[in-house]
Amino acid sequence: MGVLSVFMVGSARILILLALWGATASANPVDSLLALAESDTITKLDHRIDLLKKALTHDRERADVCAALGALFVEKNTPMARLRADRYIHRAIVLKPNNIDYRMAYATLQRKRGFRYNAMQYFQKILTIDSTQAEAACEVGDYYLHDMLKYVDAR
Repeated sequence: MGVLSVFMVGSARILILLALWGATASANPVDSLLALAESDTITKLDHRIDLLKKALTHDRERADVCAALGALFVEKNTPMARLRADRYIHRAIVLKPNNIDYRMAYATLQRKRGFRYNAMQYFQKILTIDSTQAEAACEVGDYYLHDMLKYVDAR
């Protein structure tokens, strides 16, 4: 009888935990899906992307979810995924235009996609918002350095 009572207590604890998790998940499903997608790095990337897409069906105006989804597509690193990342990170910028992290992610994505001039313009825009962003200043300087070397090599 002792083993059965331990089993009952253990399964009761599991049921209580599941009920508590369900209550918090139903209170704000977007936050719980975002937390699950960001914290569970062991699961496949496609599953985490699906979780964030599901979160966006609940609330399309969440910039943090759009940015996280864009970051996952960047991590996927295929041409189509980079195109989707562009769309989601841009949407995050539209929702929160003064967020430096979203703008840095977008400018870096533009550079990775080969759009160096567009990336430089976004980095300059970041510097107009916050002139203390050293990474953005370095990226602008790097653009002009490569541009200058293009003419030096032509001699």
